[in-house]
This record gives sequence, structure tokens and C-alpha cells, in this order.
Amino acid sequence: MTGSCFHRLRTRAKVTLVASTVLAAAICISESASLFLAGKAMAQEIQSDQLGIMLGTTPRGASTRLRPGKGLEPIRDRMTLRAGQSVVVRAGASALTTVQQTAPLVFKLGRKPACGVIWETPQGVVLEAKAECAGQTLEFDYEVSVGGSGGRQSAVKVEVQALVQSGVESCGIANAPYDFVAIPGGLYSLKNPPPQLTDLVRLIGTTEAKVEPFCITEEAVPAAEMEAFLAEHPFVQKRKLFPEALDAVLHPAAQIESGRGLRSPALAVSHRMAQGYAQRQSDTLDHRLHLPQLEHYVAAALHLLRQQPDAPSTHSFFVSLRGGLIEWTDTPCDPATGTFVLLGTRPQTGVLDKYCYEASQRVARMGFRLVARKAAGEGGQ
Repeated sequence: MTGSCFHRLRTRAKVTLVASTVLAAAICISESASLFLAGKAMAQEIQSDQLGIMLGTTPRGASTRLRPGKGLEPIRDRMTLRAGQSVVVRAGASALTTVQQTAPLVFKLGRKPACGVIWETPQGVVLEAKAECAGQTLEFDYEVSVGGSGGRQSAVKVEVQALVQSGVESCGIANAPYDFVAIPGGLYSLKNPPPQLTDLVRLIGTTEAKVEPFCITEEAVPAAEMEAFLAEHPFVQKRKLFPEALDAVLHPAAQIESGRGLRSPALAVSHRMAQGYAQRQSDTLDHRLHLPQLEHYVAAALHLLRQQPDAPSTHSFFVSLRGGLIEWTDTPCDPATGTFVLLGTRPQTGVLDKYCYEASQRVARMGFRLVARKAAGEGGQ
């Protein structure tokens, strides 16, 4: 593009070669800068939409088109979720977001769905699909506008069709938003562990691990679940319960692998945030859920590797465990300082190790799983 610009200017110029070259350079630099800025603006808009899709906040298929003088055409969007799952819907937000924008976006509900629960938040519209919504297509709409003291400057209407699939019946928990794997209770010997688990077993520091029968999530809790949970809390309540959620994470995000669930795990989660989510899910699913202890990880790894090494759930469990995330546990590092153990791999070696952080701290690659009690079964190994 720049070369053709120089060619056009040189053939038209009727001045000296030096003057022509200087003039051509100045004009072409200006032309290139304009093209760069236009391309950057377009990339920012595309990146905003794609980021929403990756985080599960912008359903695939959403599209916006500007019509000069007539604002934005309505967005007709379709999405799929499970019964028992909560999602934050933000389709249309990127169409109104600009680099210079200082006023917040406002989401205003219009028509509500015939099933489930839906409400407005500053981050988007939260839709919670109840068990009885399975098999239904929920239709609703909302408006996104730019707020501020000067009134609404621009707005776009979003019409949504959400297909609700049957929830997961996993480990006796109906309509769970993720899969659990059942682990028998008993006494698990840590002598002569499989070579693949040597690094995990040594973290316990004993020769055996005793656990009650339990279920543990196959993978870490998804990002969409944590985002919906945080969106439920008004700013004042969030500042009181876990103010760290309001602070930006300075550490760069790590590359995290996910298992067969194909949903990105929640990142930058503090221990307090994880516990708050566990309590909310305990109430929603009518099962007591909590963060696992180190013994739960060891028992689950030994059972899955010895009893069902080729199962998809086993593969998914280990991919998530060694995929770069560090996962909160309820095992204290030092009760006096209020620190807890996180389990994850060392970036340089890939070896599983323990990390210690305070309950309010959060870095980019912090996530978590959940554990639920189950009926007594066969013993350990």
C-alpha cells in the first residue's frame, strides 16, 4: 500500500526529486497512520466480541451492524445452556464500547423468559436456568445503553433465544452445571505409588490417606459460573464480602489447559471467592459443597489411575490437574497466618507442588474444584 502511494505522488509531482520525495513521505506516513488506526479500531471491536465468546459471556452467533443515522439494528441471538447453569449475557455491549467511553453500560430487561430467573447487573444480564426449564427455548430481550448524567447516548436492543438442555445428573446431584467423579472412601496407602503420581503423593508427607466417600468435580469450576456468581452481588456487597474481586490482577494470564468440558476454568479466584461460590452452589443444588483437601486429590488420583485409567473422566481430571492452573484447597499452610494450600504444577518443570497464599490473595492462574459427600461405598486401596 505504501509503495503504490509513493509511486502515485512521484508521477504527479512537478518539483525537484528531493522535494517530491519529502512530500511523498509526509503524505504516505499520514495515509499509513490513518489505515493503521482504522484497522486497530476494527481489531478492538472484533477482539471484544471474541473475548466475550471465549469467556462464555457473548453467545456465538451474535452480530451487530451499524446503520448511519439510524443507530444499531436489533441483535437476534441464540445460545445453549444446561438446566442448573447460570450465564452472563452481554451481546451488544461491544457495539457501544469505545476507547474514549467513560460512562458505564446499562442493561435494561424487557420481555422476561417464561421459565428460570433473570436479572440485570452492571456486567450484563444474568440468566439462571432452573431444572424445570430443561427442553425449553427461553425467549427474552433487553436493551444495552450508555449511561451517564447526560442521559442515554445510544442503545441497542438484543433479542435472545436460549435453548436449555437437560442438566447433568452426576454423583447423585441433579442439574449440576459440571460433571463429578465418584471416589470410594477408605484408607489409601501411599507406599509405592504409580510413577505418574510420585510428585503428588510426596506432598502429603504421610504413608496413607484416609477419606470418606466423596465426589470431586472432573475439572475446575468454569469461568462462566464464577462470572455469573460475581454478577449477582451489588458493588457494595462485593466490596464487603471479597473486595479483592474489584481489584485488577497485575500478573499476566497463564496458558491453561481444559479437559473434555471445553469450558475455560475460572481464573484469578481468591479462597474467599471460591468459598462464597461453594456456599451458593450448596444452597442451589441442595448438596453441601466445599473445597477439597490434599487428601481428596491423592485419593481421587490413585483411584482413577488404578481402577479406570482409560476413562474419559480420568483423562480430563489429569489434564486439568496438570494443565497450568493452581487450585485452592481447604488444607491450611499455616493456621496462624490464615494461609491455604494451592495445588498445581511448577511452570519450569511441570512437577506438582504446593503453593501458600492468604485467603484474600488472587493471581491470574488461581482456580478451584468442588467436593461433595456421597453415600458410603467400597473402601480405598
